[in-house]
Amino acid sequence: MQVFIGWSGPQSKKVAQALHGWLPRVIQALKPWMSELDIPKGGDWRKVLKENLKDAKAGIICLTPDNLESPYVLFECGFLSAEEERLVCPYLLGLEDSDVRSPLADLQLTGADRGDTYKMLSDLNNVLDPERVLAKEVLEDAFGKRWNELDRQLKGIMEQGPQKRKKPGTGELLEEILATVRSISRSLPISEERAVPSKASSRNDLQAYITQAGKRLYSLVEQHGPFKGIDPDIMDLSRYLGHGDTKLASKAIKKLFDNGSAEDALRELHRVIIAYELAATRL
Repeated sequence: MQVFIGWSGPQSKKVAQALHGWLPRVIQALKPWMSELDIPKGGDWRKVLKENLKDAKAGIICLTPDNLESPYVLFECGFLSAEEERLVCPYLLGLEDSDVRSPLADLQLTGADRGDTYKMLSDLNNVLDPERVLAKEVLEDAFGKRWNELDRQLKGIMEQGPQKRKKPGTGELLEEILATVRSISRSLPISEERAVPSKASSRNDLQAYITQAGKRLYSLVEQHGPFKGIDPDIMDLSRYLGHGDTKLASKAIKKLFDNGSAEDALRELHRVIIAYELAATRL
């Protein structure tokens, strides 16, 4: 069973590497996947990352004090948890449950200690195909024999401590998240990106979706403030719609259709909205 191991930042990376090597020593049926170790040199990392996120039956996201702000962590958790039956475990090193905020806090938080780690292994064991599930006593024995190996690695990582990372300001955080959303969305088919609804078959439909998204963006900008990553034309359109200036809004939308860029504009509106919504818990 494939287990996606997510990480972001140097300390989290070390935790992910430790789990990657340790998990199959306890439960051989587990096949950990980690981007640092399992993407071939020269491979299309976006494509490979997306494929492995989709294929994973479970996910472990390594959380440490230096990556709670990471848009990659938020994206991977969101992608994995979108499928209700998929087991997703944020794995906490150097953190208490109270340090983690929604949406990450809404998942099954797991401390990097013996009790919680065994519970995580037990949960992973329970979602294996029936013929691969270990009996409870077999799992307990395997875990007991191997726990000290992982514990020593985790303690060593804790002693080294996280590399301090300057907390980004609102604008910097939004720019970082928007860059991530754009990067990932370029590798997705239109149907998976979900930015242009399939029923937008006519110009009127598409114009209605652009108007709706533009007004939504305006309300988010008013609430959290703008940032320099937003395309000026998109920002102007949003402002016209938000202010109720129908003449300028209609002119801007007509320009999009004349240039053949209406669908691209709608996708970009949605990407910016996603960036604001992902950052909402940190603003």
